Amino acid sequence: MQVIKGGLEGTFYLDDIRVAATSPTASGTAVLEERTSGQPETFTLSQNFPNPFNSGTVIRFALPQHEDIELVVYNLAGQQVATLADGVRQAGNYSIHWDGRDDAGRELASGMYLYQLQVKAEKQVKTRKLLLLR
Repeated sequence: MQVIKGGLEGTFYLDDIRVAATSPTASGTAVLEERTSGQPETFTLSQNFPNPFNSGTVIRFALPQHEDIELVVYNLAGQQVATLADGVRQAGNYSIHWDGRDDAGRELASGMYLYQLQVKAEKQVKTRKLLLLR
């Protein structure tokens, strides 16, 4: 087991786990991303679990090939409130653990939200609803 200590900033890749470190003064939403090996056959975005949720939820998606993606949460007014994943990802199955906070680190209000996964190059988009209850 390796222990990483210190004032780290940036993105570090360890096997199939992606760890993103920010400076201690930075605020924002807590997002943990995990990738499992395997070769999915199709581009999918699964329903978050649990739904409704209170303190945290998991959003899963699958990429059949190397893609530049963006996973974003919107309120029902269409305003972007949180970016959960952005950038190039290898083919595989992903799980995003999200704490229900916006990009500034504020707790979102109870209500219905939309989360959308977009493959940028192919302009593929999948959208689902989630319910946050505080």
